[in-house]
Order: sequence, then C-alpha cells, then structure tokens
Amino acid sequence: MNLYQNLIRRDLAQFGQPELDPRHVEASMLCVYGTLSHLERGAWSRAVREAAAEVLAMGPEMSEALAQTWGL
Repeated sequence: MNLYQNLIRRDLAQFGQPELDPRHVEASMLCVYGTLSHLERGAWSRAVREAAAEVLAMGPEMSEALAQTWGL
C-alpha cells in the first residue's frame, strides 16, 4: 500500500466508509486530478469524499478495472 492509499484509508475510516478499497478511490481521484501531490488538506478531504461517492456509484467491478488501468 502506498502513502496515498494510507491517507485515503484514514480518511475513509473518518468518513464511515472503511470498507472501500483505497486503490479504487485513488484511481478515481487520479482521473480528476492527474496527480495528487498538489492537493492541500481541505482539497484532499473533498477529493476523497467525491471519489468515494464515484466508487460506490461505479461498483466493485468497474472500480477495480479503473484501478488496474492506473497500475494500482
């Protein structure tokens, strides 16, 4: 698990969604932002929330396919 996934896992737990795969959330975030290193704390939290909602809407199969396209 990479640094971003650890941060995402922490935020998902705080948001009450610990069951989501952080790789799926990271992949969704990458689709929007391209890179995550520039996100400040407030923007990061919003991005995780938005990506988590997208992952839930996509479902596990599409989310896994997306993660694999990003090499996650």
